[in-house]
Amino acid sequence: MEAPLYEFFDALANPTRMAIVNALIEAEGPMSVKEVASKIVSSQPNVSRSLTQMKKAGVVEVESAANQRLYTLNYKVPVLLRVARQVIEEQNK
Repeated sequence: MEAPLYEFFDALANPTRMAIVNALIEAEGPMSVKEVASKIVSSQPNVSRSLTQMKKAGVVEVESAANQRLYTLNYKVPVLLRVARQVIEEQNK
């Protein structure tokens, strides 16, 4: 049971992957690797590797459309991040 939880939080514990999360939160719909890379100013291979890890952990979902994969954030992740921020704010009071 602990391994999937570790993988989930590990998938968020990186500045590039958090930038991807923020880009997907701000997106008006699914994004391709190229769109995410452009938005966060990172290389496509780096973004692709990060998205693969995030998909494996359940942070993002992927759908195939034509010749590309389109990524969306798991709808529960923004809620989790809000709770985490609240915990941190309370801890810092």
